[in-house]
Parts: sequence; structure tokens; C-alpha cells
Amino acid sequence: MNLEGLSMLGRKRVKPSGQAVSYANPATGAPLAPAYYHATTRDAGRAVQLAARAFAEYGRWPGRRKAALLRRIAELFDGNAAAIQERAHLETALPPGRLQAETARTCGQLRLFAALVEEGSWVGARIDHADPDRKPAPKPDVRMMSVPMGPVVVFSSSNFPLAFSVAGGDTASALAAGCPVVVKAHQGHPGTSEMVAQLVQQAAADCGAPEGVFSMLYGAGAKVGLALVKNPAVKAVGFTGSRSGGRALMNAPTLLMLDEPSLGLSPLMAELVFERLAVIRAAGTTILLVEQNAACLEMATQGLIIANGCIVLAGDRQCLHDADFVRAAYFGL
Repeated sequence: MNLEGLSMLGRKRVKPSGQAVSYANPATGAPLAPAYYHATTRDAGRAVQLAARAFAEYGRWPGRRKAALLRRIAELFDGNAAAIQERAHLETALPPGRLQAETARTCGQLRLFAALVEEGSWVGARIDHADPDRKPAPKPDVRMMSVPMGPVVVFSSSNFPLAFSVAGGDTASALAAGCPVVVKAHQGHPGTSEMVAQLVQQAAADCGAPEGVFSMLYGAGAKVGLALVKNPAVKAVGFTGSRSGGRALMNAPTLLMLDEPSLGLSPLMAELVFERLAVIRAAGTTILLVEQNAACLEMATQGLIIANGCIVLAGDRQCLHDADFVRAAYFGL
């Protein structure tokens, strides 16, 4: 396989820009060709845009087509395993036996998810019929199943260049669910990442997947990663990495999920918590809050009332505030 040292946007390569970065064998210090060009935040936006477009089609693929894609990736990986392992050894100094085991694990994960998505029960379809006579409020008809969310960003790990990297478990599970993937490659094994990414691209083309179902970007530091994660079209992130990288992502959230933050607090402290959450929300962070304290309605735009595991009421803040059921159950009116 020919290595070009460039990020991949769908089926295309990113044009070189800036200064190329050279890498060396960690065991011998010998230089490794080629040098690699880092992507820009603009490239990150384009990758997510392609993924969002691809999702419109790929998210509707039946299980058998997604399974075929995953099996094709595994087939190509197996067929090029010797070359991949050789490059990974040069870049990481991991012993051949370890890389052979990772290859087996990587392909096994891909085939495992292929079998799962083809079988179909993973969607967890559930029908909960309505009961108009239930007290204190009628029970609505609720139908649920797992569906793909949209574009997923995957951060490759340093210490598992195959099984937790470009075509590893995070990528396999996202593709199995029907979600396009944008991989942020790890700088510890760029050539290995490029080789595997080429195989994923080839598999996508062989299976007729839309352009943008898979992209891969290079970039040192947190700049490109943050641009990917903060893009509103990105619906999930798979991260395996350093403490500093994880903190950088945690300190710039677009969604904050909290479970009963006022539980056990005095009324004054609970009020301070809600005031601080209102400030966070005003700064542009989406908040998903599970709470029994009805005071949280004051900062909510939408809400759901759940009783015994079922949604009994849904609406905007004013709708919930004025509902007789809510006023009786939570306000004591």
C-alpha cells in the first residue's frame, strides 16, 4: 500500500498545508517515511459535513448491508495483515506476537458486530400499549427501539494501534449501528493508521457506501479533536487516550448530563446548583437533567414526566408547569 502522509476526507485526500511532521522508529531512532501533514479545523468541519450527508442514506441501511461492510473490512484486513503488522512494529516497537493477537481481535470484533447487526435483536424493539383508564394520568402508547444517532468521532489509542484504533471496536460498533465515522488518528502510529484507513475506504467503495461514511484526520494536540467534538452534527464520541486529552474534551462540553444534582442538598444549596446550571445553559451548553425537584422547570425548555418507567406527560416548560397532574404531584396544589 502506498502511504501519502495525508488525511482522508471521504474518498479524497486533504491537500497538504503547513509543515509536514516526520516520525521515527522508537526502538532505533531510524526515520520513517513519509512525513505527515496535519489537518486543519476547516478539514474537521468538512469531514463532519460529509458524515452528516452520508448518514441520510447509511443510517437507513438494513442489517445485512452493514454486516457485509464490516465483513469486507475484516476480509481486507486479514489479507493485508502482514504488511500492517510490519508497519505497526516499526512505529510502535510492539512485538510481532502482540500485533498478531491484535489483528485477530480487530477482525473478530468486526465479524462479531456483523453477526449481531444481521441478527437484528440488538434494536430492542418494545411496544408498551396505552391504558386510558390508568390513574392518576392516562398511560400513553409508547413504542421504542434503538436507532442510529448520526456521525461518530473515534479517537485512536496509542497503545493498541489496531484493536482500539482506525478499525477497532469503537469504529466497528458505530458502523454496525448505522453511524458514519470520523477517526482522529493517533500520532504514535500514523502509517499503520493510513494503511488501515485505506482498507476501510476500499471496503466502503466495494459495498456501495455513500461518500463520507468514513474519514480519518491527523492532528497533534487538541485543536482538531475539539473541532470535531464541538461540531453540533457529531452525536457521539469514542475516546481512548491520555488524561490531558480527556480533560481537554471534558472542559469543552456541548452536552451536560446530570442525575438528581439537588438530591440531599438543603433548599439553599439546591437553589445555588440550579442558578449555576442556568449560567451554563445560557453559555450555550445543552443540559439533560434527571430531577425530582420541580424547581428545575424554571430553566427548562422541554420536559418529560416519567412514572414507573413510562412517559406520562411531555411538553414545554409552561405546559408542564400548568398541568394539573404536575401541580398535584410535585407542587402539592
